[in-house]
Order: sequence, then structure tokens, then C-alpha cells
Amino acid sequence: MKTSYNDVNPGADFALQHKKILREQITVSTQRGGLKKLPARFELDVREMYQDRNVFTVLYLDHKLYERITDGMVEGNYRQIITFLRTHYTWVDDEARTEALDITERAYQKLKNADGRRSSFSEADKARYEQGIQAFQPLLQAIVAAGELTAKHRSQVLNRAALADISTHEIGQHLFIQLAEKGFKPRNARAHQDPFKNSWMTDERWHANQSMPFKAAPEAGRAAVFPDGYGRLIFKYAAIFGGFMALIGLVPLAQDIFSYYPYSYYLRQYGFYVLVVAIVWFVWWIIYIKKIEKI
Repeated sequence: MKTSYNDVNPGADFALQHKKILREQITVSTQRGGLKKLPARFELDVREMYQDRNVFTVLYLDHKLYERITDGMVEGNYRQIITFLRTHYTWVDDEARTEALDITERAYQKLKNADGRRSSFSEADKARYEQGIQAFQPLLQAIVAAGELTAKHRSQVLNRAALADISTHEIGQHLFIQLAEKGFKPRNARAHQDPFKNSWMTDERWHANQSMPFKAAPEAGRAAVFPDGYGRLIFKYAAIFGGFMALIGLVPLAQDIFSYYPYSYYLRQYGFYVLVVAIVWFVWWIIYIKKIEKI
């Protein structure tokens, strides 16, 4: 039985979605010059803020905008948050509140001047990357278990990258190094410059696909995979037949101009339908077969 991503990590996307919303709110607040007042949902966000290893997040600031952050913004955010912790953060025990106060104080000491913010940026960005990679691990395990990077997996990787605040380049670099170490190889006839568009499989999975003249891959979300033998030969001759039918279909058009052909009446009656079928067949072949050749 294959291991799916949802099986190994239920509810993970929901938690990441909540973090994404918090990040977006912090970014907007930082762009507007810091907190004018605490947001309505701050009580829901405060625990998430302290679980993050990013000192900028603790003070409701976006570390990516550290060059725009001023001493006054840090001071203003710190005063509002520390007041909230002392007067409203009462549903937790004293130990948890003391820890939150300590974390906030340490973050303020690090960020209260430009030099501190500059040195803290690399630390915060490293934490962002490590947390993004960690959030991606269950999906990597599902890909390895399947033996193939399917189209569905690609979509999940890109969605997870957006939710986990990690770039496509960063997650791709990590992913393909890990897949290569697990024996995955790109199986395309022509390799794409974008590694996400390559069909990555283990040798075992690749040979299983090649052992059948026609192998559908519905979970991959792509067209069928044909080996180099009978499948391609069949469609080669199907294309030739389609071209021949197209020529036959063009005959009645000529009859409208040159009416000397003795069977022109029958060709005008049925030739149009032959032409339509031939054109549809030929267009299908161009689109479908060319797509298969890229796999």
C-alpha cells in the first residue's frame, strides 16, 4: 500500500496556513510602520509567535524588511506586546507567562538598534529555511515510498513551499539532492532545464513502467507513458493513417472546383465528415504524441 502525504501528516497544511496568515499580517504591519494597536486576533497569534525561533516575529516584525525597521518601530511594538503579556496574558500559568516575557525582552535587546537587526537577520532567515525544510519532510517520505515524483507530488511540493515560507528554488534544491541520494533519476527523453518538469523515478519504478506496452499513470496526472517499442510504432502508423484520411477528406473540396470526377456526389455527401474526423485525429496526434515524447 502506498503512503500518501495526507496519511503521514494529517492537518499539517491547516497549521501552515495559520502561520502563513500570521506572516502576512506581520508583513503588512511592518510595511505600515509597526503596530498602532494590537490586532483583534493577537490573543490567538501570540502563542504561535513564541513557538517561532524568529526574534523579529516575537516583536511582530518581518525580518525580510529589516532594513526598513527603525528603532522607534521596535520600541513601539515592544511596549504594546509587553503590556499585553503583563495585563492580558492571564489564561496561562505563571511559568509560561514569565517565559513569554523573557523571550520578548531578549528579542527587544537584539533588535533595538540597526546593528542588532542586521546581525539577527541571517539567524532569522536560517530559522525560516530550517523550519521550511522540516515541514517538507513528510512529503519527501511519501515521494520516496511511491518511487516516483508524480504531478500530484509536484503540486503538493509547490503548495507546501508557499505555505512554509520557503522559495521554490530552495525546496527544489533540497528535494532533488535527496531524491538523487535515494536512487531517483530523471527519465525524460530530453531533460528540462526546470528539474520540476522532469519525470523522476527509481530504477525499480522505471522498469515496472517499461514492462508494459501501455502504462497509464493516473495518479501522476499526466498522459500515458509508452516504451520505445510497440506503443510508439502503433501511434506512428496511426498518424500515417490519419494523414491519409485527411487527404481523402480534401478530395470533395477539390470536387467543388473540378467537377469531372464521376463519384463527386457521394464524396460531397460524406467527404465532409471524413475530413472532420481526419483533422481531429491529426490534431490529437500532434498534441498527444508530442507530449508523450517529452516524458
